[in-house]
Amino acid sequence: MGTRARRQLIGVCAAVILFAAGALFARAASTVGTAPSAEQPRQNMTAIVVRSGDTLWSIASRHVQREADVRRVIYEIRKANALRDVTLRPGQVILIPESKG
Repeated sequence: MGTRARRQLIGVCAAVILFAAGALFARAASTVGTAPSAEQPRQNMTAIVVRSGDTLWSIASRHVQREADVRRVIYEIRKANALRDVTLRPGQVILIPESKG
């Protein structure tokens, strides 16, 4: 096998390997976070639009059951929306998990 043929073969092999790796990565990335956890059943969510002056505490207080802890509702809201902190912006749409029970 000549040098030219060897280079072409190496190029084709490299392209196939890169394509396969890219396809595996894309498939793995598309399935991240799509399946509900076995520990946590899927909850129904209500979408709300944040108004000026809203805080997580005020929103959670409007959606908490009578004897529930508002802090727990805030935790669930942050988790459902992947919020790293409590900063909200007017116009932002957030999901509110339905209360259990």
